[in-house]
Amino acid sequence: MPKWRNWQTRTVQNRVSTKSGCGFKSHLRHQNRKRLRLDKGMSQSDLCKRIGADRSYVSNLENGNKNPALATIEKIARVFNVSVDKLLK
Repeated sequence: MPKWRNWQTRTVQNRVSTKSGCGFKSHLRHQNRKRLRLDKGMSQSDLCKRIGADRSYVSNLENGNKNPALATIEKIARVFNVSVDKLLK
C-alpha cells in the first residue's frame, strides 16, 4: 500500500473514531440543534448573528466538531425560545 494511502486511511479512521467517541446521544443533540434552527426557518448565518458567533462555529456545533460553552447554550436556547434542557436532549 502506498504511504499516502495509509496516511489517508488513518486520517479517516481518526475522524470516525473521534465522532463515534462522542456517542449516539451526543450526535442526537447536535442534530436537535440543527432541527430547531430549521424549524424556526433560520439559516446558520441568522443564528450566528443572533448569538454573536461566527458561522463556521455554528456549523462546527451542528456537526459535533465543537462543544458549546454554557453561555452559548443559553444564548441558543433564548433564540429558539426553549429551555436549556430541551436544547440538550
